[in-house]
Amino acid sequence: MTAQENRASRFFIRCPHCEAQAKVRTSKQETRTMRSLICRCTNVLCNFTFVASFEAIQTISPSAMPHAEVDLPSSDYAIALLRKEALATYKKPVRKEADTQKNSIKPIAAMQSQASSQAHLPQWHSLIHYTVTPKQERT
Repeated sequence: MTAQENRASRFFIRCPHCEAQAKVRTSKQETRTMRSLICRCTNVLCNFTFVASFEAIQTISPSAMPHAEVDLPSSDYAIALLRKEALATYKKPVRKEADTQKNSIKPIAAMQSQASSQAHLPQWHSLIHYTVTPKQERT
């Protein structure tokens, strides 16, 4: 990284009066999420000195080492990320064979053994290719 790129990527505060760059002279940690900064304007004609605050206000990506005292609201991005991770680890439940047979569609040919024992069926039953097995009620 060149010196120019390093300067361009640095965070700085503008003076609220003349909008020149202000340098952070010192800072004090107020809470786990907030820091007070004592700043001074670099414009010698302005020379304004002020206190600014730097605060973490929202979670974008959750911490791998969360602290009990830090409770920041999640951004929409963080919520979407958590949903995506949850869906990636979700496994569909495996259905038991008894569950799959409750309301399955079966060809008539597969049910010939049942049909032969039921001789009272009308003649048009041979025209139907599929039938729905009714759901059995639980006791």
